Amino acid sequence: MSIISRDLAYKMHEYSDFELAFLLKNRYGNLTPESQQTLVYEVKQRELSPARLTDLMEEKLAYSGSYGMGECSKCSSDKIEFPEVVNKGREKKYYICSVCGHHTFKEAMQANAAKSKKVAILAAAILIIVLSLVMFLVQA
Repeated sequence: MSIISRDLAYKMHEYSDFELAFLLKNRYGNLTPESQQTLVYEVKQRELSPARLTDLMEEKLAYSGSYGMGECSKCSSDKIEFPEVVNKGREKKYYICSVCGHHTFKEAMQANAAKSKKVAILAAAILIIVLSLVMFLVQA
């Protein structure tokens, strides 16, 4: 399976050093052979050692603050893709980071599951109240 962006090989020079580090570690196997060669070439051109690549990733992963809008919450890259997901609000709530592969699908599903559980509990409580009122009125 090839990475989503076909022209990644041509844009590799636009990636920052930390983005190349994450791309190499997390997405190398999903790249086309051409993109793999370009990635390795770009890393060599920038003289990024394995130790430096590791340091770059650790720096980003150690940061616990919040990144800006349009940036990956894991690696802070702005190379974000918003897949076509139909939802009621038609908002772009889900993303996939082209660099580190992080996505918000899991977090969104967990949030939706929690929300659904709360709605079910509320509906059950309302049903109990209505049934209690009916029983009270029948006995009266």
